[in-house]
Amino acid sequence: MEKSPKYNSFENLQRKERVDKIKESGLLDNKRFSLSHNPEVKKILSGLQKLIEELKDQYPEVISFGISGSMVKGYATSESDIDGFLFIDRDLAKVANPNSGDKDMQLRNKFNHILKEKILNSLSLKEEQLLHTHVLLIDKKGLKNQSEKYFEFFNIPDYLELVFLLSIGSTDIRQYRKIVLDSLENQGEKGEQKLQSLMKGLQRYERREIDEDDEPEKYKNSNLYPQTIKKAKEYFL
Repeated sequence: MEKSPKYNSFENLQRKERVDKIKESGLLDNKRFSLSHNPEVKKILSGLQKLIEELKDQYPEVISFGISGSMVKGYATSESDIDGFLFIDRDLAKVANPNSGDKDMQLRNKFNHILKEKILNSLSLKEEQLLHTHVLLIDKKGLKNQSEKYFEFFNIPDYLELVFLLSIGSTDIRQYRKIVLDSLENQGEKGEQKLQSLMKGLQRYERREIDEDDEPEKYKNSNLYPQTIKKAKEYFL
């Protein structure tokens, strides 16, 4: 039976040592996520959730924040990075920011600045802890189109798997996930194959430090991810 390591046992350990410790515990053998009992880490996560909720109230184009990495794998410390993506609805953002034209870069820069400034001011983190905090623009039509096309070249666009990351600050990301899953469902057996490839990509992204084997087909914990569209809808929506 897995047992969560005491959070203070991670003190003064390097990242690789903390990863090894959580792997040895078996804590993540049967679950996608494990939240730390470290009160400082819990404070960061609750503060981040509140911050995203506030951003969403101020900017309707904010969808949610998809988080990954040590913060949701049980081996984070107060010095750990925040790994994740602020999802922005591209269409809503362009309506709200008409002067941005068609330049995604301007929108990404704007929200990247807003997000990081809020985190630094509200959570008292260091800038280097936000090196892996990004802004991702998505739109419903684009998600549908990519869901239909990506498998033709056996290439999954990164953002298709990223919309299935653990979401905090809002559940609105579910409507975007539904577009992807509905599109796959309409493609019959090919859609089921795409779903399995998508889940392998998600697993590889989320567990890149936990699962040692680089080949997703051989990952031991693929049972943590739904393997049919029906189960994916039950799980992610």
